[in-house]
Amino acid sequence: MLKGLLKMQMRFRFFLMGADPTFFSERPILLDVADKLESFFLEPKLKICNLSMPPRMGKSYLLTLFSVWAFAQKFHGQTKIFRVCAENTLFQDFSKQTQSLTNKFSLIFGFEPIKGTIDRWYIGGNTLPSFFGGGFGGNITGRGGNIAIFDDMYRSYSDAISGAYDRELNFFLQSVVRGRMEGDDYKIINVGTRWAVN
Repeated sequence: MLKGLLKMQMRFRFFLMGADPTFFSERPILLDVADKLESFFLEPKLKICNLSMPPRMGKSYLLTLFSVWAFAQKFHGQTKIFRVCAENTLFQDFSKQTQSLTNKFSLIFGFEPIKGTIDRWYIGGNTLPSFFGGGFGGNITGRGGNIAIFDDMYRSYSDAISGAYDRELNFFLQSVVRGRMEGDDYKIINVGTRWAVN
């Protein structure tokens, strides 16, 4: 059934339900979030999307599957996603998961083979990384992307209420990340745990 649906322009929520029906049927709120992410992705004028939810809702998994779905949309002919997390080990986990799911759906979406390392990998013959990133403060210089995902940049409540951490994080995002965005229709997605009201 999923293969037949993917022959047309696949709605993100339908992809989620085909990819992991049990997980998303138990968390229907994530399907509503998926609709908003899809609308954001398809509207060129929208640049930044902020997604804040309680712990253990599945928001990072949602963004991993969003990455696979975005590759299938042929964004600007070549989707280049960079994902930054609070810790490099967390980024590596997400990179492995994204790579594994991209391989899993390669026959359905027509993805070519993946090559590269866990920090930077390529789909098919792309000469620029399809997916790259690292931990907060890590080295992502020299590469650019058209989709940026900032995932759980606050490790704990103490980070979330720290003005010093806020300033350091803002400096990193402005000085390192903003300059890596490519194209007029770039997208920035901030996803994180709602530790505090601000």
